[in-house]
Order: sequence, then structure tokens, then C-alpha cells
Amino acid sequence: MKLFHEVEEAEALRRWRAENGEELRLDYPLTADSVVFDVGAYTGEWAADIAERYGCFIHLFEPVPDSCAQARQRFAGNPKVRVHEFALGVRTGFADIHLNGTGSSLFGGGEDDRVQVRVREIGSVLDELGLSHVDLCKINIEGAEFDLLEYLLDSGLMVAFGDLQIQFHDVFADAVARRRAIQARLGETHDQTYNYAFVWENWRRRQPTANGHEIIERPLALDMSRGGWLFPDVAERQEQAFAHLLEQMRSGSPRRDLVVAAESLAATGLDRPSVVEVGCASGYVADALEHQLGRSIGYIGLDSSVAMIDLARRLRPKREFLVSSATALPFADDEVDVVFNGVSLMHTVDYVRAIAEAARVARAYCIFHTVPVLERRPTTYLRKLAYGRALVEVCVNEAELLTLFETFGLRVEQTWDSIPYDLGFLLGESTRTRTYLCAVEAKAAAGFRLNIGCGEHFHADWVNLDIAPSAPSVIRHDVSEALPLADGSCRMVYHSHVLEHLPRHQAGDFLAECRRVLRPGGILRVAVPDLESLCRAYVNAVDDVDRGEAGAEDRHQWLSVELIDQFTREESGGEMWRYWAQDPVPNVEYVLERVGAEAGRGMERAQAWGRGRDIRPFQRRPRPSPAQVERFRRGGEVHLWMYDRLSLARLLAEAGFTGIVRRSADQSYAVGFSDYGLDTLADGAVRKPDSLFMEALRP
Repeated sequence: MKLFHEVEEAEALRRWRAENGEELRLDYPLTADSVVFDVGAYTGEWAADIAERYGCFIHLFEPVPDSCAQARQRFAGNPKVRVHEFALGVRTGFADIHLNGTGSSLFGGGEDDRVQVRVREIGSVLDELGLSHVDLCKINIEGAEFDLLEYLLDSGLMVAFGDLQIQFHDVFADAVARRRAIQARLGETHDQTYNYAFVWENWRRRQPTANGHEIIERPLALDMSRGGWLFPDVAERQEQAFAHLLEQMRSGSPRRDLVVAAESLAATGLDRPSVVEVGCASGYVADALEHQLGRSIGYIGLDSSVAMIDLARRLRPKREFLVSSATALPFADDEVDVVFNGVSLMHTVDYVRAIAEAARVARAYCIFHTVPVLERRPTTYLRKLAYGRALVEVCVNEAELLTLFETFGLRVEQTWDSIPYDLGFLLGESTRTRTYLCAVEAKAAAGFRLNIGCGEHFHADWVNLDIAPSAPSVIRHDVSEALPLADGSCRMVYHSHVLEHLPRHQAGDFLAECRRVLRPGGILRVAVPDLESLCRAYVNAVDDVDRGEAGAEDRHQWLSVELIDQFTREESGGEMWRYWAQDPVPNVEYVLERVGAEAGRGMERAQAWGRGRDIRPFQRRPRPSPAQVERFRRGGEVHLWMYDRLSLARLLAEAGFTGIVRRSADQSYAVGFSDYGLDTLADGAVRKPDSLFMEALRP
């Protein structure tokens, strides 16, 4: 029996032939000035067709000597076509290739039909050719496309390519899954224009914004943050740019940001402070500080890029430099006088944790230098081309930033406007960069109380996190990421109706994060929908229907929705929203008894939405596209697992917790917990009656 994907590939090949797919491979918006890459060119037949049709600049990459020689002969009279005798890959070196004509590959084959070929890292080739944009890139490299495309995505280089014409090859056991993962990530920047599975497909870059900036989503920003700054060429180019600024400073004309850096450190009033610069690059800020202050400082520079630190040590051998992330500083609590975040906050996607770490390590002051801030728009992630690479920038909402300072015990003593940096053309409001001098307040020895996924229910005495903050005091956080707090910094961690939104295999990692931030003896409190209670209610409703009890049919229908809908829905609200949109809601008293009086507000909104619509549950209606369904189901609304008292206790024990106990809504290890109104309302009613409450202790 054929597997589904084998049938899909056969059908794709049939369609390709029937729909004259070869013409698609040549039909592009190219001009005589366009640049085209042919990666896996063989003898250059496709490139010859492109050259004839458009007369553009073409680079062929073919590592097999005989094939390369034939391609060179084909284009001998065309000065706009260059043939390169090497493969494009993720690193520079050599590889053995199995010879098989158009199917020559790095994978498979015997020892007697192999030849060693050159491979060059694709980013270095782009730099050497002086290219920041390639209009069309054809990739047909017999299985090596997976590594190459993943590298382009990880490094941020994907933004350099307009159209990508790709032939995926089903040569690995996980080829189907890897292709889908690559497609999902490509969809962040490119639109698919045709798709014939494992035959040919094309992806077209969405138009970038003016000045090379583009708004991106946080997941893509996280992916890209592991890329651009790590390349040695970026370090060299940035050093060259700032070397010129240092020369201007020494000649008496310092740029505004260098002046502000020195002024902010001087404003601490500390004579010879120990200073740790986070995101030091090549260490040029230390030179600027000492020159303007007229004295030496006890300086240590940190950067997450090995290339940056290698350059810093080479250029400034008398200073101390360490490889370190802004989100995990290699120092004890209160170990240094001043943590100087030197322009790196604007490149740190996990800026919340970076601020928390700075506050933890600093004894006296934190300085956050040249931070791009927004007044109205929420914190926004951008991609731009700089120093020859695609880099991430973060423009932080200033109200959120000030909340973070207060949350982590930092008091803003002084601010400066730094260099102009207005992205109003893109963001719809003028932006500016500011430098903040923050004094470290007395730190609470007892630790934080942390509420994860707080929604609209939070208390000012807690650190409150949510992926969609409902108030300025709530910190934006995605629970799939590490918690933005230091090890052992919390006395209590609480989350209500969060755990069920994570896949079961990720739940342990999430609870390990909760354990990490708890101090020994700290309390974890978890509320989840109670699977046992729901199942018992469902079975009872079935029995009640069999007995013909009044209202049993309505109870059964509601419990079916409550049990199944949040697992299976493909659009926001699902069948539950449509059930609530009925006016009146069948057996509304029972529904509110199950899910809580607060659901009444949701019913009012649903009924307002449903007026004039056919809102009956379970009615036939157009289904969203597969892409829409995938985006929605990745958005966090659906339930991905459920727990009863046995499975949740087992999970907590596996995560290393002890003292595991079931609680009622108003019981807790924490004295006075119910006073915060997180699980109970002002009248003493349970906020979410369908919940299972459990607590545990960190040993």
C-alpha cells in the first residue's frame, strides 16, 4: 500500500505535466538588470532559457567538474553569466558527491562513483559577489536543499532572495516533515505562487518596506536572533563604522549617543565603578567612556557573538571580554556596580529577561542605552539589512518598559534623548531613542509572586505575564519561551487554565521553568479544566437522557461542546461561541454552573455577534483554508491536552515537585492567597468552577 505522501507526489507530477509546469519555471518578473542564482545548475539548460528570455545576470553553481565545464562552454560568449565550480552550502569545505548525471547527490551511491567537490558558505559568496538581493534562485540539489534552506532561515539570509524555485527530494525518512517545517517558516516572509509537491514549487518574497525595514512577528524574530550578529563579517563591518565615530570623538566632535553614554555613567556619581557592558560588540564603547570621562573604569564586556568577542580581544587585548547572553549573565546577584546595556536591548528579542538579569546582577545602577521607544504602538519587532546581514530590531513600548523597570526593582533617575531614529514611515508614529539611568532599589528577599497567563485576572502585588496583555502593568510573554526571571527568584508561581494549551510533551519543560524560578520551599499552584469531573458529568448526562429527565438533552449537548470543541475547533470560538450566541442559551443556568458566572459576559458578546446570523451550532458552513486552520491552531486558543487529579499529580512529580496536594479554590499553602481574588470572586464564588486545583512545593 502506498503512503499518502507518495500518492500526493504522484498526483503532483501528473498535474505538473498536464498544466505545462515547465513554463512556470521560466515565467518571472525579471528584467535585464535582474540577478538570478542557479544552484545545482548541472550543464546550465534552465539558465540558458532564462538568459535567452530576459538577458539578465546569472550565477550558476555546479560543483561537478565535467558538468561545470559543459556549462562554461555553453555560456562562453555571454559576459552576464558566470559559472562557479563549487556548491553552495552551510559551511566552507569539501564534500564527496555521488555522480549520477542530473541526479548527482551528496547522498547514496557507492564509493567508486564519488568525487570530492568544493562547498562554500552561501553568505560569504553573497558578500564576495557584492549582492544584497537575488531576484530569483533556483535550487535543485538532490536532498541538500533541506540543510541549505534551514540555514538561510536560521541565519536571516532568506530575506535576500526574491523568488525561490525549489525542488524538494523525498530522500530522507523525515523529508515530508522537514519540507512542511521549512514551508511554515518560509510563509513568514514569502508567498507560495505554485506548488507541486516534490516536483517544483515557488515562493515569492513579499515586498519589503521603505529603508529596508519590515515588521515581523515574534517567533520569526526569535529564529533570526540566532543569526546575523554571529557572523565575523558583521563584527568587522560594525567595527569599521564605529572606528570612524571614535576618530570624530577624539577630534572633538563626538556623536550624540557617545556623549549620552558617558553622561549617564557620570550621573551615577560613582568614582571608579565596576561596569559590565552587555552587548559590547568589539568593545568600542569602553574607549568612548574612558576618553570622555578622562579616567579608567573597571570594565568587562559581554557579547553573545563569538565573532564579536574574538574581534574585541584582538583589538583591545588589555580589556576583559566574555561570551555571554544578555538573558543569562555570568555573575552573582549584586556583583557589579553598574550594568550598562550598550544599545543591545534593541536587538534582544527576550528583552524582559534581559532587564530582569541586569537588575539581578547590578548592585547600584542599570543603564539602558539608546533604546528605540514607542508611545502608542505595542512593542514591535523589525527586520532590517545592516552590515550585510538581516538583523532583528526591537522597538519597545515605553509604558511597558517603565513597568518592567518597576517590576524588577529599578527606579528611573534620569533619561536622555539619544540619536535620532524615526521609524514613523513604517510604524505610524514617530519613534526616538532614549537612555535610562535606573537605580537599583532594595530587593525583596522573599521573592516574587508570579502569575503566568493572567488574562484579565491579576493583582498588583504579583508579576503578571500574558501573551496578550490586558493592562500596561501586564508583561507580554509567550509560555513556549523561558520565563523572564532568574533562578530561585520567586516565592510562588501560579497559572490558571494555561497548561492545557501546551502539547503534553512540552508540559514538562514548562513546569521545569516554573521550578527553576522558584526558591527552595516555593509554591506552585496550578488550575486546569478537570477532565475527571467533566467526564463524570458527561456520562451522567447520557444516563439522564436515557431516563428521559427534563433538560438532559440540553445538558448533554453542552457537555459535548465543553469536552470536545476546544480540542477540535478550526476557528476562534468554535462551536462553543455559536452555542453561546443562541438567545436564549439552552439551560443557561447549568452552563454558568459549569464554567462560572464570568462566562455570562462572553455570552452577551456572542449574542450581539449572532444577531441576524445563522448561528446554530454544528451547522454546515465554509471551512477555513488549511493555511488558516494551521495558523489558528498554532495561536494558543485550542486545548492540546487535559488532566485529571492523577495525571496532573504524576506530571508535577516528574517535574521534581514534592508536597503535591489537591486544593479547593480557597485553600493554599500560601497564607492569605484567596485575598488576591485569583481563583475566587468578591462574593466568595469560584471563578472557574470546572477547575482542578493542585499545589506543590519546590524541594
